[in-house]
Amino acid sequence: MAICPKCNKQIDDDSYFCEHCGTKLYACPKCHIIGKGKGRCCGRCGSLLVEASSIGNDTTPAPSTIPNVSPSQPANGNFNDQKTCNANAPAPADNIEDLGYIPGSLYCAAMNTRIQLIDGALIGRTQGQYASQLGTFNYISGRHAVLQMTPNGWTITDVGSTNGTKVNGIRTTPNVPMPFRMGDIVRIANTYDFKAE
Repeated sequence: MAICPKCNKQIDDDSYFCEHCGTKLYACPKCHIIGKGKGRCCGRCGSLLVEASSIGNDTTPAPSTIPNVSPSQPANGNFNDQKTCNANAPAPADNIEDLGYIPGSLYCAAMNTRIQLIDGALIGRTQGQYASQLGTFNYISGRHAVLQMTPNGWTITDVGSTNGTKVNGIRTTPNVPMPFRMGDIVRIANTYDFKAE
């Protein structure tokens, strides 16, 4: 599955448009990473993004959802060639964490609390790895949500909490993983905003 860069919902890997919001998808012709749109560059190799439909019939791997950077547009303004638009782009990484775009913690400024992201960790007021830090967060359920690292980055899964979980204002469905990226806001219990950093 891939992630729409506009609405952050899961879409089929072979999609040319988001099935949820209708956004036309652009991808790297080399890495097949879904990107933010025409004129943007691949966050992995620096190549100009092209319409996903123009690379959909080849045999290379399906697009992944590694977040991309937003380098400036090429000086020549031609977005359909395959020149590298960022000469200083990082080399392809073997591990998604090597890209440096994956958050390592969630920080709640209002409560001055930072929790380190741990694969499989339970977020809860009375249970899980963060209970000692979140014990005073009255609106968080005893068992609230689970963090998971996937090949495409971090997800949070609400486990049927009383006050719910949101990512960038979108309420998660209980027991359905919701991806989040660097800079996203994870709202836990409709009260506490944690920024992915």
